[in-house]
Amino acid sequence: MADKRKRRKPKDFDEFMNDVFQTFSEVMNRMFRELGINNKNLNRAFIESFDPIRSKNQELEIESTIIPKNENEMLIVLNLAGVKRESINIDSSENQLKINAIVGMKKLEKTFMIPFKVDKNKIKTELKHGILTILVKK
Repeated sequence: MADKRKRRKPKDFDEFMNDVFQTFSEVMNRMFRELGINNKNLNRAFIESFDPIRSKNQELEIESTIIPKNENEMLIVLNLAGVKRESINIDSSENQLKINAIVGMKKLEKTFMIPFKVDKNKIKTELKHGILTILVKK
């Protein structure tokens, strides 16, 4: 199926990406219609999750769960799907743990208040299948 719209040369990268996203949005909307999915909010949320222009340089919320193991240990589990190990930075000070990561053009940041003084030498981490697990000990 040939596209009958006349293509013009984009002025810069942002304009190019906006054109790409517009085409993607149109294709996805058509697919949702053909599949009989009529929830416009769901369609918009799905499509906007891929939008490189609207999300440029935005901070995102990291999904996380805190599991107190006992009075001396705490387990923190974070969803970092799509984040490379090299882009993750974990800092601690006193009773605070700060996680920074970058995925694509997006900055991820989360700070946790820990109910005890954190021993930097006793922090253990594991990144597996996009899930970062951090064991923090007193």
